Formats: sequence, C-alpha cells, structure tokens
Amino acid sequence: SNCNIVVYVFDVTNKDSLKSLNDWMMTVSGENQSKVQGIIIGNKIDQEERRAISYEEANNIAGVNGFQYFEMSTMRGQNVEAPFQQLAANFYQSYQDKISTTKNLIA
Repeated sequence: SNCNIVVYVFDVTNKDSLKSLNDWMMTVSGENQSKVQGIIIGNKIDQEERRAISYEEANNIAGVNGFQYFEMSTMRGQNVEAPFQQLAANFYQSYQDKISTTKNLIA
C-alpha cells in the first residue's frame, strides 16, 4: 500500500525502539513506489536520567533518511504541536508543487 505521509515515533529511553524505527523505515520505503514525506519524533524527553539515545544520534539518523527530527514529551505536553505543524506545512507545499507541475503540463 502507498502512503503520502509517515510519522515515526520512538522512545529516547529505549535503544530497541530505535532499532525498530529502522525496521519500520525499511518496511515503509519498500512498500511505497515514491519517496514518502515524514518526520521522526523522539518521545519521553522528560525522562532525561533514563535517556539512551542522544539528540545528535537521532537527528543524524533522521537526516540520513531524509526526515526532520523533533523531540517531545507527551507526558508534559512539551513540543507536541510543532512536529505536526511542520509536517502539515511540508505536505501543503508538496501539494502546491504538484498542482503547479500539473498546470504547467496542461498549459
């Protein structure tokens, strides 16, 4: 099945969740014919003392795979809206680009 947008979320306190993230990215990219837009979110940043994955490590993985990286704490409600606002803005811009391309092909 094809998808247009994907949101990957992993637990910054659990190394295994980062391994699962890589598996999910492989699965999604294998099932889609075109590049999928999306973001990667590291959750549970409120648990700094248990943190197992650094910002830099996660941000690097996101960048290598062509995604933006965000961190949040759903428990504290910290930075919960920003990733989804960015994702919506990116999708809207992509939609506008497709409309423009289609208009140019028709003209």
